[in-house]
Amino acid sequence: MGNVVFVLIISMFSLRPLNSPYIYVDTNSYAVLKIELVNDNISRDLVFHFVRLSVPSGLQFMQCIRGMCYFSDSVMVNIPSGVIDTIQLDFFTGSEAGPLSAIYRVYDANSIQDKDSIVISGQVPVAEFSRGLFYKSGKLYAEGYTRIEVYSVKGRLVFSERLSSANVVIPLKLKKGVYIVRGFRGTEVYNLKIVEVE
Repeated sequence: MGNVVFVLIISMFSLRPLNSPYIYVDTNSYAVLKIELVNDNISRDLVFHFVRLSVPSGLQFMQCIRGMCYFSDSVMVNIPSGVIDTIQLDFFTGSEAGPLSAIYRVYDANSIQDKDSIVISGQVPVAEFSRGLFYKSGKLYAEGYTRIEVYSVKGRLVFSERLSSANVVIPLKLKKGVYIVRGFRGTEVYNLKIVEVE
């Protein structure tokens, strides 16, 4: 089943002062939740904050904004004026399936008023992290994937490679720490959490 998340958007509400940034939800994807950000003519430091109200045990959350992916629930990003950009939210759990209830907020770092909030509710299944992806002793085994990306827990891309063969063994030289491997296969994206202990 992979890291598919069946997320139902309950409601979206906005507090929109004049010239505020705003977002809207694209629900066409079942694997991830995509949001489009439209900024006005002012460069802003925006805070993107995922508020966990009730989540299953072991829930992992990642937000990708302007080409960078972050595994923290809250991040501040400088958004240039006139930007139209897509934010991607990924949810997956490796231990226990369960209900997800959360709020995703986007607001100006210099203002205490929330500019936009989205209430997210749904069911997060246990992801099959090992499906076609396996890591052992510095080697990543990928079966049937067209692209592999490896991110540090701080969201920094440390490895990226396009694959042409159905079965590939990739040597990875990772420092001690926790990483997220994202494997792309057709329209599906799978996530594998690995811990490098040496």
